[in-house]
Amino acid sequence: MKKLLTVSLFMLSATTFAMDADQLKENDLKTCQQQALSAPEDQQDHKKETCECIVNNTDYEALAEARQEGDMDKLNELKAEAADQCDA
Repeated sequence: MKKLLTVSLFMLSATTFAMDADQLKENDLKTCQQQALSAPEDQQDHKKETCECIVNNTDYEALAEARQEGDMDKLNELKAEAADQCDA
């Protein structure tokens, strides 16, 4: 589930390359809310908390820079590092 969440955040982030770090983070937080609402009711809180943990542990400055450079490996690495910190 963590990998699916990470991939979902990454894919949504990858759709708008002109965003700065703050916009990327805000966009990902909105995605967390949407994903939580689409989950079964008994899993919504956990899904939202996990997603927000990943967002809060992501270096969005580095993420924005990697996106501008088109460095997909770095993007994946940054998201994976954040997800690893939220392993529950």
